[in-house]
Amino acid sequence: MRVALGRWVWLFVALAPACSLPGVIEVDDAASLDVSLDAMDDSSVDAVGMCPASTADCDRMGANGCEVNTAADPNNCGGCGVRCPMRSNSEALCVNGMCDIECTAGFNNCDGNSSNGCEIDIRSNTANCGSCMNACASGQICSERTCACPTGLSACLGRCVNFMTDTTNCGACGTRCPSPQICAAGTCAAACTPAPRRMCGAACVDTSLDAMNCGMCAQTCALNQVCRSSVCACATGYSSCAGACVNLQTNSAHCGVCGRACATLATCNSGSCVCSRGYTECSGACVNTLTDERHCGGCGRPCALFNYCSTGVCRPTFIFTG
Repeated sequence: MRVALGRWVWLFVALAPACSLPGVIEVDDAASLDVSLDAMDDSSVDAVGMCPASTADCDRMGANGCEVNTAADPNNCGGCGVRCPMRSNSEALCVNGMCDIECTAGFNNCDGNSSNGCEIDIRSNTANCGSCMNACASGQICSERTCACPTGLSACLGRCVNFMTDTTNCGACGTRCPSPQICAAGTCAAACTPAPRRMCGAACVDTSLDAMNCGMCAQTCALNQVCRSSVCACATGYSSCAGACVNLQTNSAHCGVCGRACATLATCNSGSCVCSRGYTECSGACVNTLTDERHCGGCGRPCALFNYCSTGVCRPTFIFTG
């Protein structure tokens, strides 16, 4: 990224010699820094010294030369100190001098907008199940990247059916009971008995167990619920939190226990909040210790005033006037 600095570049020459600030280099002769920008080729020359294309001398230490690859370094992307921002459920990348993101496992950037990060959880999103735009069929849910029928139902000819009660798919897909028989417990039978079996539409259902007719016809249990003793309840492996059945092992809003929400840039793994790849938990937040000025190189290691964090090391900020 090119920044117009004026025809001549001076390094904080306006400061009196007595004014010494951390991270600011003072010089006696401003003319020694005169650079004609008209003669510079931005692809191969940086603002202070001569460096090959896509490299820069960001630490201003001549001994290590042009140490930064500005085409690939997310902390100096396209130029020194240009840090690629952190986005939700992703890792910051620098590609050919431009900031980009790489999604954390289980998430994807389905809207193509990197500013909101990887916004879709493809492990459970029915409109983007396993990959972007892969929508599940009507009545299906998305579980661990795969479209599947809710508990108690089975896929048959593009829809979810109950083999225990469906007279057109009794016991198996395509097994039709002849009229006036009904399907009871997966078998064609002559009558809808005994109670609590009853006819709901064309099906004989056990309203004490049927999730689509729980307690009464057309009383449908919610997502991740089953019908037990005519009452909708959370399926095995799910817990009731704020009126919904959630998996406490994977739900970032209820991780391990109801109401325990994971921090930004963290996901729930086996009931514990875990920071996304490339981030470290410091004081309850997920931070990038390679770039975070409060935790540079490790938790609780702040950079001094007029310093920034690059590759986990506090470096001086160079101030230009012109």
